[in-house]
Amino acid sequence: MRQIGVTQALLAAGLAAGLGFGVAYSQTASQDAKSASSATNAGAKGTGQTTNTGQTTTAAGVGTSPAKPGLLDKVKHETSVAAHKTETGVKVAAKDTEHGTKVAAKDTEKDTKVAAKDTEHGTKVAAKDTEQGTKAAAKDTAKGTQKVADKVAGKPAPKPTPQPASTPAQK
Repeated sequence: MRQIGVTQALLAAGLAAGLGFGVAYSQTASQDAKSASSATNAGAKGTGQTTNTGQTTTAAGVGTSPAKPGLLDKVKHETSVAAHKTETGVKVAAKDTEHGTKVAAKDTEKDTKVAAKDTEHGTKVAAKDTEQGTKAAAKDTAKGTQKVADKVAGKPAPKPTPQPASTPAQK
């Protein structure tokens, strides 16, 4: 039972480590996604809508102003970084979880073999003890049956063998 508890602890630790690592990557990717969103919002507020000519109109449609240079590249970069970190985090978490599951399965298999071996040994010992007890009971039953048969047949009961008297030096 103790080995099963150890296996459960190892499984829990492996899964916790894998999931924790994945969560850390996920949080970093989430922050990068927020940064990309903020950059997109800032670009939308500051420039309005971009036309095919590279000119930007304001939300009210009055006047034009040039688009902020590099804003689109920054948004693309931030979005790409966020997507990459999310993908990496998912892969790492999956790999760690798979490894933790394999280790736990291997430990469980080993613990099951040990438990089976212990059970087999205990069963053999119990069978041997039962066999000895059965032999002793059969022997006692046979002696008792013989005594009853002798009594019925009128044979005298065997006299007990005398024990040697103890000497004062033995006391």
